[in-house]
Amino acid sequence: GLTENLKKISAERIRTELTKLLLSDHTDRLVWMKENGITRVVLPELDKMLKDGRLAISEMKRLDDNIADPGISADIVRLEQISARIFEEVRRDPKKLPQIRRFMDYYLPTTLKLLNSYDRMSAAGVSGENIDATLAKVEGMMRTIVAAFEKQLDSLYGADALDISTDITVLENMMAREGLTEQEMKAETLPNDTEIRLEL
Repeated sequence: GLTENLKKISAERIRTELTKLLLSDHTDRLVWMKENGITRVVLPELDKMLKDGRLAISEMKRLDDNIADPGISADIVRLEQISARIFEEVRRDPKKLPQIRRFMDYYLPTTLKLLNSYDRMSAAGVSGENIDATLAKVEGMMRTIVAAFEKQLDSLYGADALDISTDITVLENMMAREGLTEQEMKAETLPNDTEIRLEL
């Protein structure tokens, strides 16, 4: 099939074609590649991230069902939502995959490990110094974890925000120069200086 034929193509050629695709306006074609099993061959890291992401969200749902504490449960639901948006953003734009490596390799698995420990200890039905202290530590850490996941999602939009800000500045300046806005550009001579600065 198609995926078998791809294995015969050199890694350099695949890298060249993927680079062209990722830099084009047609990154949506990666969805087609995923649906047809091509990413398993040419982008195994993306394919693994999507698979691991689905498993992590499934585990969060299981933990949410098991853990009775409403505060922890609400935090888990928020982590599910943020994680799903992170995975969706990287699926939509695979160039962002390197930005979530540490998230995938450390933060997400460690968070799941903490929540699994919380689940086991809270289900033990025993109150003791070690159990109570560990449960309190996990409960105290959850707000920090949620905030860190939110920052991870926000960081994925950094380049987009910069592009939009630049586009707005250029648009405002062009429109002002052509007299299309109420603010017209004016030249201002700085005191004690011979430089001229343009302002809106």
